[in-house]
Amino acid sequence: MSSGPYLLYREVSPSSNIHASCFFTPRAVKRDTTFKGDEYLFTAATSAITIYRVHNGEEGPDDVQLVQAFHSALYGKVQDVKTFRPPSHSDVQEELLVLSLDSGKFCLLRYDVDTATLDPVNVYNSQENALGTGAVVKGETHGHLQFGGTGLEPPVIVSNENSLGCSVIYGRQLFLFPLQTRSGSSKEGGGANRDGGDTSKVGKDGSIPFLYDLQDSLHMQGDIIDVCFVQGYGKPTLAVLQEVQSLPLGHARDRRHTCRVTALAIDTVSRTASKLW
Repeated sequence: MSSGPYLLYREVSPSSNIHASCFFTPRAVKRDTTFKGDEYLFTAATSAITIYRVHNGEEGPDDVQLVQAFHSALYGKVQDVKTFRPPSHSDVQEELLVLSLDSGKFCLLRYDVDTATLDPVNVYNSQENALGTGAVVKGETHGHLQFGGTGLEPPVIVSNENSLGCSVIYGRQLFLFPLQTRSGSSKEGGGANRDGGDTSKVGKDGSIPFLYDLQDSLHMQGDIIDVCFVQGYGKPTLAVLQEVQSLPLGHARDRRHTCRVTALAIDTVSRTASKLW
């Protein structure tokens, strides 16, 4: 199947200004040994989000049509979107949407096929002076790093295995947040614990959203270029790509090895990290 932006360009409008998109299955039912459900396309343009149902024809893989199922205005710009598949012990499985906005806000959303609504499950706000909903942690700009610059847009990555989301805040800090609530289902995502706190922000292992500064904690200098989850370890593990030296224009032959890759094992309960390699 073609990519999301190309399908939108071909089927809807050649002038679609798409910032982020992904295919997802809001609800799949187990048939025989596999889960099957209708596929949808999430798209985010400037100040608007739209969801299309993907209709596959019978004339081949290129016979695809988009049917608009949801549209809403949005204050802000979606920088990145990923899907999260909560663990399921039933015959019904779903994929949720994890959005990263340009102002350092992150949303976990569920699309309801029956009511055609997009409902928030969790909201996190990591801005330096954040107030209100989701302002559990606050990033630090150190006076010179702000959102909006090239390479400083907060991306988002998801680990289905660990029910964990991660992003890079202000180019230097890792922001980790649980996607699976302690109640055992992301669908519930609410209520209060015995101490009066909001359980929708508490992970199933007791973890809470937290910031991890590589420079302050591990003395790892340099801006973070990219980050990804690595599978096969006992704890959530991140591979972090950092810029350790700048590369002035015209000096590529004289200066090599300007970046570094480090694998970090993350303990989400104690909110610490250790170097693996």
